[in-house]
Amino acid sequence: MQTLYKAVAAAALVAMIAGPASAKSNAYCAAQARQAANSAAAGNTVVGAGLGCLLGAVIAGRCGTGLAVGGVTGFAIGSSQWHRVYNNVYWRCKHS
Repeated sequence: MQTLYKAVAAAALVAMIAGPASAKSNAYCAAQARQAANSAAAGNTVVGAGLGCLLGAVIAGRCGTGLAVGGVTGFAIGSSQWHRVYNNVYWRCKHS
């Protein structure tokens, strides 16, 4: 019977120590989420700039203005998506 009590006590101690250690820290999850969100935002800016350049070249025969407008528009659209990506990645990190 004493062996059973010792085994239960040891298992409880291991569970208490191992439980919190497996949780990911807030800083780690924030860094992961920031990296994923920045990558998504950069992609939106590049795509917007590329499409703007093409449209500017077709309409005005020049890429420059379309490039700037497309880049700014892509960044603006990407801003709301940045928060969505950040929140999703952070939540998944903390709950996985």
